[in-house]
Amino acid sequence: MADNTTVLGVTGLPEPTTAFIGREAELSALGAALRGPRRLVTLVGPGGIGKTRLAVRAAARWQTPEVPWTRPVPTPRAAAAPAAPVFGPVFAPLANVTEPHLVPAAVLDAAAIGAHGGRPPINAVIDHVGDQPGLLILDNCEHLTEAAGHVVESLLEGCPELRVLATSREPLGLPGEAVWQVPPLPTRLDEPTGSAPDDVPPSDAARLFLDRAGDAGGPDACADAARAAVEHIVHELDGIPLAIELAAARGRVTSPCRIAADLERSVPAPVSGVGAPVPGAVGTPLPVGGDARHSTMRRSLDWSHALLTPEEAALFRRLSVFEGGWTLAAAEYVCVDGRMPPEALREHLMALIDKSLVDVAQHARETRYRMLTPIRQYAAEHHAAHQQVYGPDGAAARHRAWFLAVAERADDEMWAFDPDGRARLDQEAPNLRAALEHAAHAGHQDALRIGAALGSYWRVKGRYAEGVRVLGRVLDTTPDADHWARARVLAMRAMLVFWIGDLDSSMDDATSAIAMAERVGDERAHAHALNRVGTATMMMRPSAGQPLLERAVAVARDAGDVVALADAYSSLSTSYVWQDDYPRMAEIADRGEPAFRRSGFDAGRFWAIWGRSHQARLAGDLPAARELADQAAALAAGSDLLLGNAAVEARALVEVMAGDPHEARRAVLAELARSQGNVVRWGNGVLQLALAAAELALGNPATTHDIAAAVFRRERDGAGYLAWHAQELRMLAALAEGDAAAAVEQAGHLSCVAERLGNRRAQAVADRGLARAALLRGDLADAESYAHAALAAGVDNDWWVDTVDVLETLAVLAARRGRHDRAVRLFSGVRAARVERSLVRFPEEKTWWDVEFAESWAGVPDPRMHAVEPGSVTLRQLAEFAARGRGSRGRPVIGPESLTPMQLNVARLAARGFSNADIATELFIARGTVKSHLAHVFAKLGVGNRTELAALGLSEHRP
Repeated sequence: MADNTTVLGVTGLPEPTTAFIGREAELSALGAALRGPRRLVTLVGPGGIGKTRLAVRAAARWQTPEVPWTRPVPTPRAAAAPAAPVFGPVFAPLANVTEPHLVPAAVLDAAAIGAHGGRPPINAVIDHVGDQPGLLILDNCEHLTEAAGHVVESLLEGCPELRVLATSREPLGLPGEAVWQVPPLPTRLDEPTGSAPDDVPPSDAARLFLDRAGDAGGPDACADAARAAVEHIVHELDGIPLAIELAAARGRVTSPCRIAADLERSVPAPVSGVGAPVPGAVGTPLPVGGDARHSTMRRSLDWSHALLTPEEAALFRRLSVFEGGWTLAAAEYVCVDGRMPPEALREHLMALIDKSLVDVAQHARETRYRMLTPIRQYAAEHHAAHQQVYGPDGAAARHRAWFLAVAERADDEMWAFDPDGRARLDQEAPNLRAALEHAAHAGHQDALRIGAALGSYWRVKGRYAEGVRVLGRVLDTTPDADHWARARVLAMRAMLVFWIGDLDSSMDDATSAIAMAERVGDERAHAHALNRVGTATMMMRPSAGQPLLERAVAVARDAGDVVALADAYSSLSTSYVWQDDYPRMAEIADRGEPAFRRSGFDAGRFWAIWGRSHQARLAGDLPAARELADQAAALAAGSDLLLGNAAVEARALVEVMAGDPHEARRAVLAELARSQGNVVRWGNGVLQLALAAAELALGNPATTHDIAAAVFRRERDGAGYLAWHAQELRMLAALAEGDAAAAVEQAGHLSCVAERLGNRRAQAVADRGLARAALLRGDLADAESYAHAALAAGVDNDWWVDTVDVLETLAVLAARRGRHDRAVRLFSGVRAARVERSLVRFPEEKTWWDVEFAESWAGVPDPRMHAVEPGSVTLRQLAEFAARGRGSRGRPVIGPESLTPMQLNVARLAARGFSNADIATELFIARGTVKSHLAHVFAKLGVGNRTELAALGLSEHRP
């Protein structure tokens, strides 16, 4: 009945290794409590009373359909018909969790939800569970009651059908908590007669002893002479299951009568120093006095310990340095010394197992061992007391060395990027934390080495904040001197804070890492840090970041660091998405593909596929874009939250263009809800812009403007991809509202972003917006000039969706100039292209364009002569037709005569020495618009600066 369950992996319920004895009345009462109105039930009682085993048994009944109380009574928010639980039961052990901030992550791991991309772990669990019924067992909360209470409160608030079953030595202290005291097992001597009659069945406590004694291979304990002794034993042990199991373990070598006699003679002899907290120990020490059941547990442990040989006692103490269990190889490395050779260790370990002081479980890959929490705490107290008297025995230092080797092997073999490797790291996480903490407490450089080796694990698991916090402590507690491991820790922290969204801190850490890496000659730290500086730089200035990333590729290759190489290729290829240079993006992604596959770096493959989805969408190939977006979503499943957000964005933009903004809006809102509390701001940003696009398609330009403006304020000096698309949407929203002045202002801001990014498409989109704005003002010359600039960019780069929009603008221009034959040809060609590519106009714009088409159609005697039949003309041919004969006056493409009236005014003022700000004030336009006009002026006039412009003498020219 004791808490001797074995956790096989990190999900589901623990697998019991022994039979469950008794407790039927308790299970019935617990079932009633779980189906009652209170959704938090806390089992309380001293260590060894059987809280965990009872909770697991109750949870097993919860998921067994034939048990009447399997399904919870619906809360008032639930549907009328209760549903079977779909979440869990999930068992979240906290015994080896040493820090309050790690409790949410322990629950997330237990739920096996996967990486959460920096989202608070509890938010990820809440999103996963939602409104579905379920059961969470939160085990061993006593040393973290406040943190566990916060987690439970959040879960119960966010998941209206979730129930929590907690175990603790004290209540969590939450409103509505049902506190359930776990009683000891009953004994016959507890009955009023005070005796154990021969004609009645053995008590539950005695049955437990007999069962465990039988497991131990002892003699038949069912003889009449032994039954009274067994009842006496379990009564002396107050019916505490773990104490009974420890006593029953002696059944291999002695009879119940002898055990009873020894127990009567035993007197607790507290170890010197026991009762004081032990550094590094989990929880609190077992009390020497106080509650009688606590004293009984200590008495039982003292008794079991006193029966150990000196060698067994030494091993018992040393094994307490492990947290979360160990393998035989680990035990041999940590516990073997000159006085305890390997063969002796195996013999003594078997003795501890036989005496129920160590538990053993078979896993798929290996056999693992562990101590139950009360036993480990007791062993740790003896270990600390022994070292106070005799000095350190080296076990903690060898534990640190072993798990340093594990961490560095995991780093070298890239376990973080492999599911099996991550599972191994998950399993050893308590030991890795303990080793790192031991090294940090001592100020030892091993803390730097362990922290550096775990950087990729924290990243892939989405535990950015945890990693930043741990690495910060490591840097604070170790000597501030040049060391390769310190350089790597700085590089890893730079990477983690980057994904949180703190570019300044990332740059600071990465710059420090580069300087130190160069001084100590560590190419791995240099490669990772160079990649982070390059990535942070390229976020707003890709052309400045790309040389750094190319260098990071070279350094990573020379260092043989496949992860750094894959990461650098991923950032480098993504930088070309920032510039809408998709051919170059694909080239870099192809170069990085071997590194992506070798390392298992799915993020690199994801961003390449995501970029190709956008490329296909802009080319007007919506089926391919949709398929690629789905491939990206499959790669993102269970991975970094940012990847999932970006996959939803890509698919939503396809649906908007295909004419289903309602579906796009639904998908984005669902993902935004799932991402609530996300600390990776860029994931939230791409979703907000996808939502803004859907709102624009739904006829809500004001909403689009508000969303996009908020993103731009946040990212104007941050993520260039977000900044330019935010400005694009603000400009389109202004055009949809017919506000030419606002559209020109937003196009000006977009031109500034385009210049910083080196993004020709962003400039072409700004030109397209300026053309539309000029059309609204009736300035046909400006409209034509900007439209043709945008057309040339679209055709040159296969941005056919943009080209379709520009061709419609040119069709309206032709109609306004009386060239209805040209307008009909352009309008009909665009219509055919839209049908062929399933490109749907926004509903509010469709009416306006249809009116323009109808007027052009009516403007020629036989419009069918000029109309384009579907499939007869390609978009490229239609664009070439539009580029010929620019307007009825055939305006030149170069020289002063090619300038529009606005461009000529800007040029004259610039030639007179006006600044951009002065020109903007003089002409009532935005400074960004001035910059865009001057770029066109310089190109048309073949000049490179204002001095050359002034020398042309433009005052006599007329537009």
